[in-house]
Amino acid sequence: MPIEKIAIKLPPGFDSSRHLKSLAKRIAEKYGDGFEIDSIDPEAGTAFATRQAAVTEIGEAKGSNSRRSMKEVRLARGTKPSDGDKVAAKLSDQHPGYAMVKFEPFLGRAILAEMDSQTSRARDAVAVALGVKPWDVGISSRPDGGYDLELPRSY
Repeated sequence: MPIEKIAIKLPPGFDSSRHLKSLAKRIAEKYGDGFEIDSIDPEAGTAFATRQAAVTEIGEAKGSNSRRSMKEVRLARGTKPSDGDKVAAKLSDQHPGYAMVKFEPFLGRAILAEMDSQTSRARDAVAVALGVKPWDVGISSRPDGGYDLELPRSY
């Protein structure tokens, strides 16, 4: 799971303006570093915190029914949608023969798939023609030499 989520029961009399730092310290002691408090529900007496990977981590993609080899990338905290081109270039340089096929910075993940240079070039050409990012275009080669495309939802 790219983002860890926890719920913490607040002590009676909790005041976020005075006790927020001590709550963050308590979370770090109990669950480890890197959690950020996202919200507090004073009526329920609960705080919610999340932690995203501090560095990019790579693993095998689970649940893929594709014929291609795929890798799931846990993105570093703070990765923004505008970082997509930079992340795609960096990952394809680090993993030759793979291309980013899914980029979900708010979920903290990206998916890489094995892709030959001709398929990658065709996908890039379609993306330029449509004015979208390459990872928004799904592509697979066909036995007859052509390609099957999956266009972005906006089409």
